[in-house]
Amino acid sequence: MKFFSFFTPERRWVLIFAILVVIMTTVPYIVGFAIQDDEWRFTGFVFGVEDGNSYLAKMLSGSYGEWLFRSSYSGVSQNGVIANLLYIISGKLVTPPGSHVKLVFIYHLLRFFTAFLAIFASYDFISFFIKAVKLRRFGLLIIILGGGLGWLLLLLGKYQIFGTIPLEFYSPETFGFLSLIGLPHLSLARATFLWGLLTYLNFYQLDNHIRFAGSIKLGVLWLLTALAQPITAIVMGALIGFHIFVLFLMLLLQKFRQVINTWQQWINGIKLTFFASLIPLPFIIYNILLFTTDEYLIAWTNQNIISSPHPIHYLLAFGLCLPFVVVGSLRIIHDKPWTGLLLIVWVLALPIFAYYPVNVQRRLLEGIWVAIIVLSLYVFDIQKESEPYSYHPFVNFWQRPFMRYFLYLSLPSTILIFFGGILSTVRQEPPIFRPAGEVASFAFLETTAREGEIVLSSYNTGNALPAWTPLHVVVGHGPESIGLEKLMEGVSAFYSDTTSDLFREHFLEDLNIRYVFWGPAERDLGNWDPRAADYLENIYTQNGYSVFEVFPTSLSNE
Repeated sequence: MKFFSFFTPERRWVLIFAILVVIMTTVPYIVGFAIQDDEWRFTGFVFGVEDGNSYLAKMLSGSYGEWLFRSSYSGVSQNGVIANLLYIISGKLVTPPGSHVKLVFIYHLLRFFTAFLAIFASYDFISFFIKAVKLRRFGLLIIILGGGLGWLLLLLGKYQIFGTIPLEFYSPETFGFLSLIGLPHLSLARATFLWGLLTYLNFYQLDNHIRFAGSIKLGVLWLLTALAQPITAIVMGALIGFHIFVLFLMLLLQKFRQVINTWQQWINGIKLTFFASLIPLPFIIYNILLFTTDEYLIAWTNQNIISSPHPIHYLLAFGLCLPFVVVGSLRIIHDKPWTGLLLIVWVLALPIFAYYPVNVQRRLLEGIWVAIIVLSLYVFDIQKESEPYSYHPFVNFWQRPFMRYFLYLSLPSTILIFFGGILSTVRQEPPIFRPAGEVASFAFLETTAREGEIVLSSYNTGNALPAWTPLHVVVGHGPESIGLEKLMEGVSAFYSDTTSDLFREHFLEDLNIRYVFWGPAERDLGNWDPRAADYLENIYTQNGYSVFEVFPTSLSNE
């Protein structure tokens, strides 16, 4: 399999498609930068701004010399962990201070590169099962740009059912377009994940012997997946494990004998997987140990809730494919009983992955849209050496209506996301834009404070501040601000004019806070005026934003 060969007409088509997708997904960002002015500064994101700011904060920490991840959204002591390397390492390409625009530029370069990888990996995966080039191209279009029937709810004025909006509008792992438009680490994880599965499947189709190069290749792709998104690496291992187990059952029941004459092929598959797993296993064990022993990481995990919605949402997401998935499964189990079984096992495991009792349920469905589309397309793929074209006369009759059906029903959600991203930038409103006066105060802090010092602010200010400065905030990010609920109460009380100064002084001392930020968002929390506090020194005031330094004598460590 030639992953990076662009010289054939088929792969040149994929390259052109990838370029067009990258250009399309960049349009909302171009609009955002074009309309920023003296009053508003574009954050560089058109959706998921809270997480986007956290990625820039990780890149900024890398530009200041960090190699380990320590969240800027918490003031608690952190040991650091090998995580978010894509962002931390890429941040080293930027030299501070005043690096926000440069960080955003590097971030979108990452998005371009990983989008290309995800698109080519998706096409390679389709090509392994689908022979007709026309269907391969159509499948890539739907996998990259397609979605479910959630747009119907919007047409009916039902933005939420059972407490959540449709999956395609907030769940990048369910489909994938959201990853391409703004989440490079998930695009990278999908690319290495699909290529890893292909390496595993190619062993059964092309080679009956264990080869060192094959194990190394699978292991390296597995490790890269773990580095990009550890949960996806676990999904890869689970899928391969499920596949091997079901094959064992089929062999035990004496199925597939016409294809696999002995148990040796199955044993070789176990050997391949075992040797390959030795490469990512140390990193996976490292993550498991740290996330079960490190106090900060345990608390982060407990707050990082990515639950699956009501099953009706998955029915809306995948329901238009179900009839074709059933027929495609019946065909592929006949044509490709060994490799095709992986797709069937994958789809059948959907309820297990979606509702497995962990905090990150939705993440376990990474890439399943690819399996669903491949099985759906297999119904119409008649270019097989083992069957004459006349064997399925209904295929040509139904193929064209099927493709129109998928286009009309699958693309509207993506169209809504695309134009919604453009419209959200035109309005020049937070959180996509930040007031220029606020950004100027951030610039002051970046050049005045020392890296890692703690700033007290509102949640909204706290989310943006670490994307512009190498400082830590008390609150600002759902999962990463440890003890968020209790701290939010303390922050609100701090800015309230009914709170005693004694409480404020203890709050500052207990959390080792060095600076107090005071802007419109903080004034919304209460009418307290920090200028009257004798334990604070006003070191910056401009355009409605002030920064106060806590007197060193009030800090317990000085």
